[in-house]
Amino acid sequence: MKQVSRSVFVMVLGALLLSCADPTAVPPDKLEYVGLWVASDRYISIFSNGRLEYKEKLSFGMHNRTESNFLFDGNTIQSDMFVSFVVEQPPKNENGKWKMQMDGVLYERIGPPKTYGRTNNWPEGIQ
Repeated sequence: MKQVSRSVFVMVLGALLLSCADPTAVPPDKLEYVGLWVASDRYISIFSNGRLEYKEKLSFGMHNRTESNFLFDGNTIQSDMFVSFVVEQPPKNENGKWKMQMDGVLYERIGPPKTYGRTNNWPEGIQ
C-alpha cells in the first residue's frame, strides 16, 4: 500500500511540475485554433502562447474548469492536467463564422481568447 501511495504522489507531483512549466507557443500551422470558442454550455479559450482555459456547466450550478498548458498531438489538444480534446473538425470558416468540432461538440469562435478564471462569468451565448 505504501508503494502505491508513493507512486500516486510522484504522478501528482509530476503533473503539478508540468503545469508550472513554461507553455509551448502554438505552431504557425495551428494558429486558426487561437481564440474564444463557445458551445451552448461550455467554452474553450486557446491562447497563442500555449495556454488554454476550458469551462463546462454541470448540474446544480456547478462547473468543470481546466486551465493549463497544452500541446497539439495529431488531432488531439493534450492538456498537461490529464485532459485532452479530440478535434473531429478543425477550425473552418463557414459563411464568415469560424466553427470547430471537438469531442462531439460544435464550437463557434466569437473572438480573441479571454480568461474568465474562477469567476461565475461566462462568455455571451452560453446558457
